[in-house]
Amino acid sequence: MGFPFKGARRQRLEDLLAAVLKLPHSEATSVWYGRVIETRKNLRTSHRLGEGANEADVWVVASALEHQVPLLTHDEQQVCLGRAMGLKVLTNLPGLRENNPHL
Repeated sequence: MGFPFKGARRQRLEDLLAAVLKLPHSEATSVWYGRVIETRKNLRTSHRLGEGANEADVWVVASALEHQVPLLTHDEQQVCLGRAMGLKVLTNLPGLRENNPHL
């Protein structure tokens, strides 16, 4: 992997990338994406939090659902959209952290 920098900075990035869970995209991801889009549409109709989730948020939630992993985020729209889908979402956002699931 070619990074534009060297030394300690490069090593910190490589360490971070090694620790991050990388989820592959599959056909199932696209199916989940469609389900999450539908939920976002329903949230927009009822003017509920999560309605403002962008496309990247939808892909993140869809991937977590497909792989059955909890989501850790501090993006209010991701939190609300994920929870609307029944996803375990952990956050430290005021007003939303009280609903953190007990894992």
